[in-house]
Amino acid sequence: MSDENGLTTEINNQVVEKKFFRGDYDLGFTFWGVGFGGTFILVSVIAVFLNTISNEGALYFFMALFFVHSVIIAIATWRSSNQYTGPAHWAVLAKISVIILSLMVLFPYLYLLAYLTSDYPNH
Repeated sequence: MSDENGLTTEINNQVVEKKFFRGDYDLGFTFWGVGFGGTFILVSVIAVFLNTISNEGALYFFMALFFVHSVIIAIATWRSSNQYTGPAHWAVLAKISVIILSLMVLFPYLYLLAYLTSDYPNH
């Protein structure tokens, strides 16, 4: 296998990642395929892994991974909805979903931050 093929694959992967982050993919694929399906798969893998290895460090790692994943999905979905040429209500609903889901994802992190920085004696 030549090094040229590896370089081509790496460049193609970077192009796909940039296109996704810019919102250049279809709203349906971005929202349902990667946003819903990808998140479902990621959460399933995290749940199985954390169920087999109960490690506080792993929990924090997966929380950070899920947070980064959620931010990327939210930005890509928002941008994809800006470029959506179909019925406007789908773009609006996608943006409402991004706002609601972002708040749902952000809440546990804010709670954890408050817990870790609190002065309660049981902490």
